[in-house]
Amino acid sequence: MDDYTALMCGVAAAPDDDLPRLVLADWLDEHGDADRAAFVRAQCELARVPPWEPFAVVCRHFRDDLVTGRPFRDALPPLPTPFLDWPDAPFRRGFPWALRVRELPALLQEGPRLFAEHPVGQLHLPNAGLDDWVRFAAAPWLPRVRSIHFYSPSPPIEPVRVLRDSPLATGLDEIVFEVASRPSMP
Repeated sequence: MDDYTALMCGVAAAPDDDLPRLVLADWLDEHGDADRAAFVRAQCELARVPPWEPFAVVCRHFRDDLVTGRPFRDALPPLPTPFLDWPDAPFRRGFPWALRVRELPALLQEGPRLFAEHPVGQLHLPNAGLDDWVRFAAAPWLPRVRSIHFYSPSPPIEPVRVLRDSPLATGLDEIVFEVASRPSMP
């Protein structure tokens, strides 16, 4: 394992800790990637400050590349299947954070490797069958997921029930319903 891979594994192993990220930023600086190192440091700082702080306001309104990470999309690792992709703003604290899932079985198959190599914490999920949701709720990497966005037009009643009952959904802070087809859904 080379130094970069070892440092990335350290970031993935401690997804809520900035220290491994900043160590990797120093390594990037020392190996000629100063722009990406500055991006990692800026995103770490942005995650620490409230949205009304001057630095956060400047980033959102005048330097949105620091928020979206647009210039660093080529640094995102290739995904092994077309059923997984990186959304428009996939970065948090300088590394891949958000992952769009087109088919849940693809995530269930690739999840162990993805979560071992990257600090993914936000999933954009489609509809799936109950068996897939039960397997999802039993995935050993589920405690690392902080945010789930359901983008299916039908209400995700079954996955919410399965997640509610899962002892592994301990890190989940946020559930977002991006599309709702019924008036009772917010």
